[in-house]
Amino acid sequence: MNDRKFAEQFGPWALVTGASSGIGTAFAHGVAAKGLNVVLTGRREERLNEIADELKASYAIQTRVVTTNLAGDAFLADIRQTTDALDVGLIVSNAGAGSLGAMLKVDVEELADRLALNTTAHLRLAHHFGERLVAKGKGGILLVGSMAGMQGTPLAGNYAGAKAYIHNLGQALNYELNGTGVHVSVTVPGPTNTPGLTERTDIDLAQLPGPVMSADKLVAIGLDGLAKNRPLVVAGRSNRLMDFMFRRVMPRQTGRNMMGMMAAKHAPAELRM
Repeated sequence: MNDRKFAEQFGPWALVTGASSGIGTAFAHGVAAKGLNVVLTGRREERLNEIADELKASYAIQTRVVTTNLAGDAFLADIRQTTDALDVGLIVSNAGAGSLGAMLKVDVEELADRLALNTTAHLRLAHHFGERLVAKGKGGILLVGSMAGMQGTPLAGNYAGAKAYIHNLGQALNYELNGTGVHVSVTVPGPTNTPGLTERTDIDLAQLPGPVMSADKLVAIGLDGLAKNRPLVVAGRSNRLMDFMFRRVMPRQTGRNMMGMMAAKHAPAELRM
């Protein structure tokens, strides 16, 4: 799908959550490069405004900034104050957070906040904007998952479970909206070259199971999958091979154990059981 057709299907406005850094920023640039105006959401207002200025200067588009906490109860009302008056055709539901640590070593309220960010926020956005897009007869919803969600991942069980929810939600919604003109796709990244990974001191990049993908390449893969209305897209050959091995070749318990051994190399000692 060329940029003109992409803008016709998914424009004129896109909403990108978690847009203040990493994959979210890359998606904001990716959709702006295709001619869509962008609503940027996140918690860091100053950084969001900087990115908004970059997008306007680079792509001659319009932008809006919504500062909100997607783990809170009021985030959708905050977003609606800006987006109700806009013709939003694309939602990139990217915001999420995770860290390594045994469940019983992490405060339960912290886990609950992350679960809300990693699941409920995506659900509410998909439900609200899904209704609008179906009425419009076109548009798209892109959810960002994770390779961690392909199986139980010890020392990241809350995060892995949340991402498994996203994978299943997106694939089911893709089926339910078939014939409405609305595309739904889940993009599944593996290790991605973003500050959220490269600036961490608890992870040795040399010990990761596959190469680290650039955020721009991930975005290109994700937007192509959305344009083709593919329910779930695992980004990168090494990640697809790992997914195949976990799902088709080895018992699930073996895959879980492998992920647990890899996670144990990186989790802080005080957060291991």
